[in-house]
Amino acid sequence: MTTHFPRYFKFILIIAAWQTYRVVGAVGWGDLHLSGGDVFPNAWVIPLWQDTATGLLAPLIVFMMAKRPSVLSYALGVSFFIFGIVDFTNGLVVEALYPANVPSNAPSSALTAWLVFNMVLEIVALAFLLTPNIRRYFTEADG
Repeated sequence: MTTHFPRYFKFILIIAAWQTYRVVGAVGWGDLHLSGGDVFPNAWVIPLWQDTATGLLAPLIVFMMAKRPSVLSYALGVSFFIFGIVDFTNGLVVEALYPANVPSNAPSSALTAWLVFNMVLEIVALAFLLTPNIRRYFTEADG
């Protein structure tokens, strides 16, 4: 059985699945000054927590949107992308105010560029998710 998704829906699913990498934020917890590390100032606690939560939720969100289309899964998808965009915004603000101690061989703007790139991906995915065609896909699947 082949499922026919609306246009751009696969892109949305790919971007949501891509966010699974953010579970790596949990690795950064040991590098916080609070934990005795020397890479992240304590202000990074919230962005690292948000990254970890986003990475853990990504597979569930992808499953719900792809296999259980409904108004609930649509709302979860929209909320997921908004949460991710807020997290990247928070990360950019924290990076500007309390920069991480990146290794000397890495460019200082690398983290900022990574955050901006991924935030743009999420903004585009959210914009596609909010289109009438995709919204209709979820509401009609609900009956």
